[in-house]
Amino acid sequence: MPTQKQATVDLLDEGRSLQGPGTGGTKGRNDASLSVSFPGSPIIGKDATITDEERHTTFQDLALDGKVLNGWCFDSFNRDYDENDPPSLSDVQTGPGGLPGSPRMPNPVSPGTSANPSDMGTPPDNLEEMAQHVSKPPFVGVGSELDPMVSSKRTSQTKLGDYLMGKSSDQLAGSDSRGLITPSE
Repeated sequence: MPTQKQATVDLLDEGRSLQGPGTGGTKGRNDASLSVSFPGSPIIGKDATITDEERHTTFQDLALDGKVLNGWCFDSFNRDYDENDPPSLSDVQTGPGGLPGSPRMPNPVSPGTSANPSDMGTPPDNLEEMAQHVSKPPFVGVGSELDPMVSSKRTSQTKLGDYLMGKSSDQLAGSDSRGLITPSE
């Protein structure tokens, strides 16, 4: 969680000096003069309605949460990913006959002389544990080990301000190349 919030529209204290590098040596501002000059401004006018808190709430509602209707290319899209019927890896049917070899990988068995995927044999029982198939991407977090059903729920619960500078939390996203994190809800 960030330790300092970035001001978006809330004004600095009127008496606060703005002197310093890149400020041109200004001495401050006069709120009364600005209000008279811009009476209809939703930020500094007499009926100011826009604040940092209002902007954050509006962004959360319009960009991060809820369903988008009549979008371009899609009739609707729900930004709450857990509402989009994400798959659960435990529900993936595996086996021969063109099915995947595991929830995370295709069946490596050749269909032999046939070009028909339904002729494929049964995949190895320990497919994901075989050294040549183990995939541990080199970043922090649970990544590909995390079930889409769980990651969708976690992503949907993220709010503006929950993000960490430079990395995801070890419980939100990413992958764990060191095997330190056990995926769980």
